[in-house]
Amino acid sequence: FVEGEKNPYYMRERLLEAMPDGLESIFSEPLPTNQPVRVWWASDTPELEDLPWELTTHRERSDPQGRFFFVRGLPPENPLPILPIDERLRLAFIHDPSYTHPALQDAIQSVSSNIEVIDMPTFPRKALETVALEGYELVHIVADGVVSSAYEGILYFHGGRSTSPEISPGELSALLRGSRVSIVSLSEQDYSSPDVVNIGGQLVPSVYRAFAGLASSRLPLPTMVVPLGPLQPDDMHTFWSSFYTGLADTLSLQRTMARTAIRGYPAPVAVFLRHPQEVLFRRR
Repeated sequence: FVEGEKNPYYMRERLLEAMPDGLESIFSEPLPTNQPVRVWWASDTPELEDLPWELTTHRERSDPQGRFFFVRGLPPENPLPILPIDERLRLAFIHDPSYTHPALQDAIQSVSSNIEVIDMPTFPRKALETVALEGYELVHIVADGVVSSAYEGILYFHGGRSTSPEISPGELSALLRGSRVSIVSLSEQDYSSPDVVNIGGQLVPSVYRAFAGLASSRLPLPTMVVPLGPLQPDDMHTFWSSFYTGLADTLSLQRTMARTAIRGYPAPVAVFLRHPQEVLFRRR
């Protein structure tokens, strides 16, 4: 939030001002090799974790798209195998429609025919249990978020769809452990509809910090794709529809993210990667 506006482009300029020249050159100058380069970024300082560094990482690059990747986390100690799939990926869309932005709903429902979207407007825990039991590969969760005193990011669900509205990183890890879920994406709940109570008012929400804290957890979790700042409705639609369509076509998370831009700029969306390879899936 810069100059009173929820504008990621203002934030991008501020981040560039804060960067040393050497770090900025890694993101902007030609690569010293013809091989693809992946930069892993990890921090033990919670105050740095929720800043959208991704806005700066593809600034005026002369390299072809798809050769430079900026991801978060640490390389996995135990490599995960490439997951065999049928012709289509299956995406579980876990949300309460009353609190889901129409632009996001339209984007999810209009994705490539190579993804089968299953709408799950039910209790989040029950939906996650179904996801694990029935072998879904992709999950998109719409939730609010809070941050604990230990800097844990916790999902919080408004709308009365659960007697216990909070899901911690430990519970999410336990619900998905041993499942086929490879990517979990998160989106913030929307309170702009006149049909719902205005929960947040004009206050700066904690949801983006909570998403960053949850996704950076050292617990066993899938790779996570999370926004670190607000997107305008058109940008939200552009990003998520392009993201899922690109993923279905290439089966590569990194190439999809490198090519998914909003008005020519990277989106304030972070990938917390837990896979060592570029391609996550292979069709049987």
